[in-house]
Amino acid sequence: METAFGLSSIIIYIVLIILTYQYILAPGLATYIERFQGLNDQNCIDNYFDMIVCICVPDRKQHMMETFKQWGIKNVTFFDAYLKSEYTFQNFIDIGFLHKDHTDYLNLGRICCHYSALSVYKSFLNSSAQNILIFEDDLRKDTYKDVIHFNSILRPILSEVPRDWEYLNFSKCYDFCTQNTDISNPFWSIPVRPLCRTAIALTRKSAKMIIENTAQMKEQPGDKMIGQLIREKKFKAYSTKDITFYQHREQFGSNLGNTLNGNPRMCTDYIKNTYKDFYKLLKND
Repeated sequence: METAFGLSSIIIYIVLIILTYQYILAPGLATYIERFQGLNDQNCIDNYFDMIVCICVPDRKQHMMETFKQWGIKNVTFFDAYLKSEYTFQNFIDIGFLHKDHTDYLNLGRICCHYSALSVYKSFLNSSAQNILIFEDDLRKDTYKDVIHFNSILRPILSEVPRDWEYLNFSKCYDFCTQNTDISNPFWSIPVRPLCRTAIALTRKSAKMIIENTAQMKEQPGDKMIGQLIREKKFKAYSTKDITFYQHREQFGSNLGNTLNGNPRMCTDYIKNTYKDFYKLLKND
């Protein structure tokens, strides 16, 4: 009798375990797995910035669409860049964007580049967005193999963005890195004069400041004028300690007349993080 009772108890216990797993634990586990996969499938920058824009010339648009698809970036819009083949110096002088005594260093490529950028900044200020991430159109697609790889690198970087930021440069070049200010942050520092606009983020304050102070070109290209504003601490700028987005000049060359074949080095005072070194790091990740 006791044996039969004990056997019945065991059977009831087993049935309860099966029912508990089937109707309580399994659905909860499935939901957890689904949410976890969703986090990996969603690119971490899509909801971090209010706006994401890529300034793009026509023959690079397909490349950038494929790049964003590989990286899982969905909330991006494209801005058609002004083309140097369609404008003259006089066109820009007539609208006051170019000083009549401008230097020869300001070729039409550099002028159209900055004019395109300011057009995006103005569009941003006319929106309700509080910040914007802007990509240029010559990024190396193979820097990140998929969205999971992208998130594994960028999510920690975004989690440490200083709260008071007004300008972020994810891929600066030719900065005076040994003079950067350390802020006890694993990914970010305060730059001196970060050039290149491969991937930058702005708030409304910095966008307005840049427009007000760089709307006429005379001697310097756009990124150098912005670099001077940063050097004068007109707004709170931060740059990543490592390059996170690389230019693919081997494939696209330079519309600005730059002759360097490869990504510009990050620092002028010492060479750090060449593409091969960074790519090796990513491959081993």
